Formats: sequence, C-alpha cells, structure tokens
Amino acid sequence: MSQAGMSQTSEEQVTDARDWIMQYPFGWIEMWFSTTPVVAAGMVSFVLANLFYTATGVLSRLLSKSYTKMTLRDQHRWNSGFQRATGGLMLAIRGFYALDGGLPEGGLVWGTNSYLHQTAAFALGFFVFEVRDSLHLYLACGIFQDTLVVHHTCGVVLYVVALATGAYHFPVAIVLIEEMCAPMVHLGWVLAKIKMDNHWVWDLNQYTLIVSWILCRNCVDIILWCYLLSNFFELVYGPTLAFVIIFPMLGLLSGILNPYWLMHKISQIGKRNQKYRNSRQPDEDDKKVK
Repeated sequence: MSQAGMSQTSEEQVTDARDWIMQYPFGWIEMWFSTTPVVAAGMVSFVLANLFYTATGVLSRLLSKSYTKMTLRDQHRWNSGFQRATGGLMLAIRGFYALDGGLPEGGLVWGTNSYLHQTAAFALGFFVFEVRDSLHLYLACGIFQDTLVVHHTCGVVLYVVALATGAYHFPVAIVLIEEMCAPMVHLGWVLAKIKMDNHWVWDLNQYTLIVSWILCRNCVDIILWCYLLSNFFELVYGPTLAFVIIFPMLGLLSGILNPYWLMHKISQIGKRNQKYRNSRQPDEDDKKVK
C-alpha cells in the first residue's frame, strides 16, 4: 500500500473514531453546545444572578441602617430575595413574550425557535444559581426551605431535560410567567423584617400578591394544561424521557406546590392579624380595669 493510501486510511479511521465518540454518549452534548447563543443565555443568566446578589448586599449596606443591624443569615436572605425578585421578573417577561407568540411551528412537543431555546437556557442558569444559593443557605446558615429547594431542583432538571432532548420548549417557557409573583413575595418578607408588617403597605403588597398569584400562577396553570391535554397524544408519542420527567413535574407544580403556597400566603395575613390582635389585648384589658 502506498504512503498516500495509508495516510488516507489513517485519516478515515480518526474521523470514524471521532464520530463514534461524539455519537455515544456525548452526541447530545455537542448538539446542545453547538448553539453559542443558547450557551451564552445560560451563562449570562447565572452571572446576572451573582451580580444582583452582590450589588444588593453592597447597596443595602450603604443605604439601609436596618440591613446593617441584621444577622449575616438575614442579610443573606435579604440579598437572595432581591436577586430572586429581579431574576423572576425577567423570566416572567420572557414567559409572557413566549405565550404572546403562540404555539410555534412543529407543535407542542417539538416546536421551538431561537427565542424559546434561549429562554430555556436563561431559565436554567437562573435555577442553577438558586439551587446553589439554597444549599449555601442551608449549609452556612442552617435554613432549609424544603419547598423552595424542591421547586428550584425541579427547575434545573426540567430545563436540562428540555434542552437535552430539544422538546417541550414552549410549555417550559410559558410556565416562567409564574415567577411574576417573586417580587411581592420578597417585599412582604422585607417589610416584616423592618417592622412594617402592620402598615397598610404590607397589606397592599400581600393582597396584590394573592391576586397576582391567582392570575399568574393558577390561571397560567389552566392555560398550560389546556395545551398539554389538548395535545396529549403528541406528548405520548414524543420523547419518552421528556414525557416521564417534564409532565409529572408540571403536575407537581400545578397540583401541589402552587395550591400549597397560595394557602400559605393567605394564612400569613391571618397570622399577622392575630399577632397584632394579641399585642393589643393587654392594653385594652388595662383600660377596662382603669
């Protein structure tokens, strides 16, 4: 065999080996990372979350006396809450745009476009930061918020599967509308922390939260499940991994987590009212004695 023939054969073998390596088991990774804007969206989201967290701490320390008097644990929750509120608002806006654009060409399972693809990657970066932050809150401060950890971990798995399989980009985008409630959730905690939970601002925030929760979570759940159930056979014949993981997770969010959190937010108002009713009771008893 000539030297040229041997060189050609060697190159073919290298090419075949490279193709085999990329097809199994890393082929889907290559497909995922071949789209640079998608990777950039996830990285930008994670970096923004870190910047929001750091900027909140710096500005709060300079501008708020209440912040400087807090324990390190509460300062961490304060920073995390502002970061979560800002990131949640950004995700919700992307979810509204996705819903306004309607079902993409290709159907509920395989339908996608560059905007939906990047939205899924952006959401993944956000939830990766949230899981890291929740673990830090537990390991460093001893605070374990179980439903929050479950929610954010499910978010990571949800968007990893959606990006890896290339499926369900539309439903996992419109579910981000539910993050619209995040700013009001954190504002309620901040107001309570600075002793303003007996102020009309706290009441306005909490009742606005409940209304927005019903509109942006419960109503979006209804819209989401109308899409899912009306295209159920398309889901069944779609990718098995995505169906087995994404479908139950959306059911967990809609059927258990969202109703539980709504009742918890409503009960917070009752507990607050009872707290201040009890604090006023001794004063009223003293007046009766006099």
